[in-house]
Amino acid sequence: MALFVPLHFYAQDIDYAEYFIDSDPGFGTATPIAFSATGNDISLDFNADITALQPGIHYLVIRARDDQGKWSQGSNTVFFLVEVLDVSERQINQAEYFIDTDPGFGQGVSIPVLSPGNDLALDLSPGLESLDQGIHYIHFRARDVSGRWGSVVNRVFLIAELPSSSISDIQQVEYFIDTDPGFGLGTQVSLPSAGNDLAIDFSVSLSELSDGDHILYIRAKNALNKWGMIYAESFSYSLVGIGEEEMTSLYRIYPNPTGGLLQIELSDPLPNGFRIKLMDLNGKPVYEGECHNNLCELNLELPAGMYLLNIESSERSISHKIILE
Repeated sequence: MALFVPLHFYAQDIDYAEYFIDSDPGFGTATPIAFSATGNDISLDFNADITALQPGIHYLVIRARDDQGKWSQGSNTVFFLVEVLDVSERQINQAEYFIDTDPGFGQGVSIPVLSPGNDLALDLSPGLESLDQGIHYIHFRARDVSGRWGSVVNRVFLIAELPSSSISDIQQVEYFIDTDPGFGLGTQVSLPSAGNDLAIDFSVSLSELSDGDHILYIRAKNALNKWGMIYAESFSYSLVGIGEEEMTSLYRIYPNPTGGLLQIELSDPLPNGFRIKLMDLNGKPVYEGECHNNLCELNLELPAGMYLLNIESSERSISHKIILE
């Protein structure tokens, strides 16, 4: 391997040049650089020998000496050396996945690799039965035949148990974020079939979201054209890098609408608890209380209608619409 370096020097008549990588061996004892003629303005084109270097960051220093024996200041170049594996060494022969918590390299759930290769389509059926409702992350990674693990690829998904829309078959499911566009005007979810007990996989678009706290709402309509209760999942969203997103589940509120019994479940307990305030549409407080556990149950004896529920802690404040029937 060699590093090609073009360089210009301006000084008195230059009659000698040399380079070294990382460690200075002393003036005049580094690797000489050959050039065709002396002068005070020369261009050096040479290949630096990097065959003995380890992959990583290195420093190349070039300096010149004039005919009076004076040395120039060193010209520094930083470069990163990457070892490119042979195609046969890059073939994938092991893959695994894990959900939420990394158990360590090689300790995830194995994904069968029938034959090593560089471009594989792998099939898996992740077990989700034991997971709680809410936002989760599934992570994938693969190892090549040389024993090197690649970067982790992750996807976020939500497990939600939709409140029943009655005993009739569910015919339509939709979702929206933050603002209700009206019944039937949310983003439609493709259903495998109608039924009372459906497992539905769908992707939620986050491309237009700003960083901060948001609420995802999901609802279903039955064969009698009646909409069921809304499932709500609050989450915090941030763009942490180019093409990298981060989501954190905050809380769930159910059922909504409610006959009076309302449950508020936080994903992570807050050390100082949280405060609850319920206001009518005129902004008048109708209920106030505190919760010190991650699950809080309210029994609201209030007139039917729409209310605004405010959840406050030392870390954030989020508002949520509640319907009492």
